Amino acid sequence: MNRSSLFTKIRYEILFMIFILIGLLGFVNANTSDAVVQKLADDPVDRTLNVDIGEEYYCFTPVFDSKDGYLQLDISSCGTKGVSPSRYDVFQRVAFKVNSTWLCLTAPDSVTGYEGKQSQSWDYAILRPCVINDPNQRWVIKDNAFYTYDSKYRLQHNDKFYAVISEGNAYANHTLNARMEQWRKTIAKPVTIAVKTFLSWSLDSKSYYIEESVSKSPLLYYNTQDGRIFSYLPSNGKQKCLATSQLKDQQWNWSSWVLCDDFSDLDYTHWNLFAFVGGTGEIKDKNGNLLRVTRYGPNWGVPYTAAPSYLESDTTNSPTSEFSMSEDIDKWLRYAYGNMGDNLTYCPAPGVAKIDKHSRTKRQLPPTFELTDAWINRLYMIATTAVSGTTPAVGLCGTCLLHVHEMLAELMRHGYGNPPTTGHFFDVVQHTNPFLSFAQRFPDLAARLDGVMNYRDYPLTPGEDQWMRRRRRVLYATNQAFSPQNNWSVTEVIRTQEDMRNLYRTIMDSPPGSLWTISMTYTRTGTNMIGHAQPMIRTQQGLIIIPTNVPTAALRDFRAQLIPFTTPDQFVQWLNDRRTIHAVFAFRVSEAQRSSYDRFISVSNCTGEGEGSRGSATFPRINAINQCVSGRCAIQ
Repeated sequence: MNRSSLFTKIRYEILFMIFILIGLLGFVNANTSDAVVQKLADDPVDRTLNVDIGEEYYCFTPVFDSKDGYLQLDISSCGTKGVSPSRYDVFQRVAFKVNSTWLCLTAPDSVTGYEGKQSQSWDYAILRPCVINDPNQRWVIKDNAFYTYDSKYRLQHNDKFYAVISEGNAYANHTLNARMEQWRKTIAKPVTIAVKTFLSWSLDSKSYYIEESVSKSPLLYYNTQDGRIFSYLPSNGKQKCLATSQLKDQQWNWSSWVLCDDFSDLDYTHWNLFAFVGGTGEIKDKNGNLLRVTRYGPNWGVPYTAAPSYLESDTTNSPTSEFSMSEDIDKWLRYAYGNMGDNLTYCPAPGVAKIDKHSRTKRQLPPTFELTDAWINRLYMIATTAVSGTTPAVGLCGTCLLHVHEMLAELMRHGYGNPPTTGHFFDVVQHTNPFLSFAQRFPDLAARLDGVMNYRDYPLTPGEDQWMRRRRRVLYATNQAFSPQNNWSVTEVIRTQEDMRNLYRTIMDSPPGSLWTISMTYTRTGTNMIGHAQPMIRTQQGLIIIPTNVPTAALRDFRAQLIPFTTPDQFVQWLNDRRTIHAVFAFRVSEAQRSSYDRFISVSNCTGEGEGSRGSATFPRINAINQCVSGRCAIQ
């Protein structure tokens, strides 16, 4: 090789390395800066699904018998007006529109065993309501054929041309027709965002299920977009929705089940999952009445609704308004609140299950954490972002609780370094109302928190203690709404001084760097009952309790209150200083959730403030769903 050729080779190698470096920098920038590259799911190209068998092309046609709904390959229906259009959506689902309802191609679990025990060597593929939490509805296309998400089973057909799945792929093959090329490439917006679930209530530690009388199955579905809770009738592909019958002037009325579909707009079938924590909470109808069941008597387990003002006197047959739903409902709600409050890790969603351990956001403080002057000044700025003599609030969340969550958000995100200069939940400006900027930044989150106050004093079950209501139902749910990426564990209600000492010991038994909050209800001489909340840091030096909502405090006084408590008696003395304590409970902020939909779902404009602070500040809607980095989103 001559010198000129060698120089040319070296020059191209250097240029190639520069291009690689620029690409890597671009990738890092796309994942750490606010200028996040994201793409909406494509507008759908819905059409009849055509496949080839030999020289002929056939159309997938939904058919129903007395037992279930299936897909049959039919020549005569191709080109026939009204044959069900299909869509291959962003969540890897193959959906068919049948009588104003989207039904998804679902592999038989009896063969795949994805959600149960494998029991058969072959079975028919079936139609089911499209959900985001069923692996049997995820399909990949390889060599123009449909395979289950793990490529283990190929969709085939038997001698009657019904779609089947079998071990060893023992049946006949078909492939996508050339007419389906654009359909195949289109990463279409989702047909629905629904979750299959159960709806249960408990008595003596045993669960009982709300069921639609025709289906007699505990399996129900929750449509996250319009709040419909519905059952599915497999023999005809129709839905029956749980409906409220209560009129505005009624104290209560029985609920019913009515025919509905994915395009119906029946407001009496819309329900709001309210104050849910860990999959358990309350369910409200369109007028704010609570869903309810009696746990004894002739109408045992029959759902009805009751006005909140009626709950105190509604005690016959021990009714309850506390319901549980599936773990996937909890995952969805955490995701939705995370998006509404810019608390997500990813944007756009990677679309794969693997988590990069190096990219996980730290959610606890280092064991050696100390309040530096920079952190003290920052926390002081937050605590004095308030207006003296006013009591603004969103729902139960007053200024002190909003301060708590701003402090926690900043400590969890920046505790390994210097504090930030901008606020997460609101503009940190001394002597201003933080709720004004909070509501502007996060309008959907503020709106969903605003109704909490109306339900804090109503018993879900007869005789329910008021402190349990506030601790379990209101504060717990509010905390998780602000910080859904974390788990929150709550102590029992504490009233005696000995219990207060034990609480201190419990906190000090947690590792250094642990974050806690304390909530209390108390009175002072001549005052009404007051609720208050503050964050706490378990440090190597002791327990630091950070003041909140102190608009007139001087910095030196604020700093003096940050001296760590080192004994239970100091903690008890602080709690009882010039106030009469009625109830105290503490929450520990646990490790970040590892199982979340934010790896698979993202919403347009979910830029936020960087990793761990992503979101669009809106409730997730179908038309705003993004494609994943991987293209389609392989939800697991």
